[in-house]
Amino acid sequence: MLSYYTLSGLAMIAKASGSRSYLSVSSVIAVAWRFVFFCILWFIFSEGDFRSWPFGVPTVLVATWFSSSLTTGPEVCRLKVLRLVPYIPFFLIKSLGSGVDVMKRVFHPGLPIDPALIEYPLTISHEKGRILLANSITLLPGTISAQLCDDHIVVHTLDKGLPVQETIRDLEGRIASLYDSFSDSDSEVRKS
Repeated sequence: MLSYYTLSGLAMIAKASGSRSYLSVSSVIAVAWRFVFFCILWFIFSEGDFRSWPFGVPTVLVATWFSSSLTTGPEVCRLKVLRLVPYIPFFLIKSLGSGVDVMKRVFHPGLPIDPALIEYPLTISHEKGRILLANSITLLPGTISAQLCDDHIVVHTLDKGLPVQETIRDLEGRIASLYDSFSDSDSEVRKS
């Protein structure tokens, strides 16, 4: 079903999106899975109409290229999917706790808030982990990421009495453990 041109297109996408000068088997397999995924999406969105494939194949190839180029880069860090299994319940519990905390504060007659901006020094060295940390901080009770800088993150908290620094440190360690490549500082975060 896949033509020579499609397979050679996948190989070119794998080579263009990778940061190495050689083409590894794992990168071709990863790109092939992306291609299959986008083909399935196209099939679903086109309601199984095969007449749409002359437009669909180039679209799927472009989507595969964009997807591959966005998820690979000069940093050597990959999200390990199986490591997400213990993180997801933590994420859901913290999200629920955050909602309950804010709800209690809003409906409390005295409105117990004492807002502050806190700078938290980052130890995660790769951008993907920093972005995940910034997005996850927003789900902690009474906090929201205000600014992500090179060496720190500014966090707005509803109550400066909350243990924000300790909670973020725990969260940063959990996020660092989701990736397979760490700097020395990331390893220290996971151990503490």
